[in-house]
Amino acid sequence: MPPAGSLSSEQLSFFDANGYLVLESFSGEQDVRALRDRIAELVAGSDDGTQHHRVEVVDDYFSNSAENISFFYEDKAFGVDGCLKQPKELSIRFVGNALHEHDPVFKRFSFSENISNIFPSLGYKRPAIVQSRYIFKLPVIGSEAIPIRIIHSYTRNLNRARDCGLHFKMQLSAMVAYGQFQDHIKMV
Repeated sequence: MPPAGSLSSEQLSFFDANGYLVLESFSGEQDVRALRDRIAELVAGSDDGTQHHRVEVVDDYFSNSAENISFFYEDKAFGVDGCLKQPKELSIRFVGNALHEHDPVFKRFSFSENISNIFPSLGYKRPAIVQSRYIFKLPVIGSEAIPIRIIHSYTRNLNRARDCGLHFKMQLSAMVAYGQFQDHIKMV
């Protein structure tokens, strides 16, 4: 039996042909619950975002977020007075970009055996996590879900892109791996 998280030859063939792969029930209910509970704690402990909403500081806040746990709000979350129009739990677009580095719950999940075993299956020798986000899809003010746009400047190795994104849907705990750039993923 292959190690947890490793991919079968059928899965690899599908990934090579289509550029993505959906792994149903990739994570157990306990892992998903731990991540959801932890993100709720992080959001509850965050500020209301008003100091980061002003146009003059948005770019700096985003630029400095690469090595932090930062909170990003939906554009429609703030009124003309600069205050949130609804509770922050219903206003945050995503939390990122270094959850895997600075939060023990997300770190444990990000470096779990399941995830670690995927990359050797795909031919990666020394994979590295460059970003981790928890993205919310909010009722009423949530921004449109647009196709994934990836700026790609790496050379391909064995018909695979050198970068690979993992997307976890927390409600169904399915995992989607994006690798090759096909028609359904816009390359810019």
